[in-house]
Amino acid sequence: MGGALDSSFGPPNTNTPDRLDEPRLCYNTPEIPCINSGDMANYTRSRHDGGVSVGVADGSARFVSDNIDRFAFQALGSRNGEEVIPGLQT
Repeated sequence: MGGALDSSFGPPNTNTPDRLDEPRLCYNTPEIPCINSGDMANYTRSRHDGGVSVGVADGSARFVSDNIDRFAFQALGSRNGEEVIPGLQT
């Protein structure tokens, strides 16, 4: 889609359609469902089996399983910080 606007609000490869504010950007294919709307919400998707590859702020890329705990995935994508990420203890 020409940008880095993905959200971690939904789980990786969610069936929830992306919401796009420009009709020309919405192809609505089975692997990338979308609807035209007045706002934007792009979920993290990939054609990799079982998960998605994501870019990390340190410049690395990581594979994230579709089975990741939803709250852990949301915490990893938050910029607010201080979330407790299930399974990660310090």
